[in-house]
Amino acid sequence: PHVAGAAAVLLSRGVPAARVRDTLLESARGSGTWDEKYGHGQLDLAAALGQTTRSSSSPVPFLLGGIFAFLLAQMAGTSAAFRAKSTLAGALAGGGLFFLGALGLPDLMVVRLLSTGLVHWPEILFGGGWMHFPLWLSAALPMGLAFTLGAYHKTRPVALGVAAAFAATLFHGAATGALAPWWMPVMLGQAWLAMNATFSVLLGMGMAGTEILEQMERRR
Repeated sequence: PHVAGAAAVLLSRGVPAARVRDTLLESARGSGTWDEKYGHGQLDLAAALGQTTRSSSSPVPFLLGGIFAFLLAQMAGTSAAFRAKSTLAGALAGGGLFFLGALGLPDLMVVRLLSTGLVHWPEILFGGGWMHFPLWLSAALPMGLAFTLGAYHKTRPVALGVAAAFAATLFHGAATGALAPWWMPVMLGQAWLAMNATFSVLLGMGMAGTEILEQMERRR
């Protein structure tokens, strides 16, 4: 079960399925060879994630976050400047500066944080599979930001972008099985992700609507 959980974490980071096994074997603690007592060695998810950060440069989470944010802002008819800011915030919250992993930079925590999406930060900060804590894989953070940053014109694009990025990531995780909330059976976990992704979309729509109302007020 530990290996299966580690494999799910790597898949959620965009590691190709064909590379998951090799990544786990290469990062395992031990002599590097198989033996009857210890097998291939001790599972080391932190080391595997370090390899992932250095080698993975998938733009998919970046693009999904940006597209979701753009669509939410576009459908509400917000200004071009607001759409651009929201799209950038959504892309960065969704995939971070994904290309940093391919530049051979030092394996520092700050590099890992900058090169990955916001949803994956708990596993970098706290280790293990903390990204799969149900309250984190929910609309809790987008809702908190909607009522704080989303209340002000200058910071609203950031809040909308985070909501869009969470929606995109949770929908993708539910559809592909890459995200698995702790303590939940598979079907319940997928329903949880889809429900919270939908709520994140609604939060984004609400912030875009608020922006439109304020734009109308400013034109008077």
